[in-house]
Amino acid sequence: MKTFLLCLFFIALLPESSLCQSLIPDGKTFAITLFIKSERDSRDTLLFKNNSMQFATAKKYGFVTENIKTKEKNGSVNFTVVCKSKKNGDMIWDGKVMNDSIAGTLIWDRMLENPVNYTFTGNVVKE
Repeated sequence: MKTFLLCLFFIALLPESSLCQSLIPDGKTFAITLFIKSERDSRDTLLFKNNSMQFATAKKYGFVTENIKTKEKNGSVNFTVVCKSKKNGDMIWDGKVMNDSIAGTLIWDRMLENPVNYTFTGNVVKE
């Protein structure tokens, strides 16, 4: 009983970020296809690593991950990631990881143009 209470005490002391970190599919890479309405627009790669998410074209457009939130529900992980670029605006990724598949939405809020709304689907890249 003492051991159990001691474990609960230490879990309560953990920072929120270390609890969230365990939810992120750390080390997984997903190949995704982005759609505007029902038409395929492009392909990209999402990498989850070190409590963060990067997409392959982020550096090209100057995007940096600012914030990531995760929530586990029914065996899947829901996530929201905010990426910002000084030149190219903001991207908000909302998605769900279910085992080896991923799906969600992306809003690219560009500075001089109307926001672009995407959906995306994909699967884990097997190494």
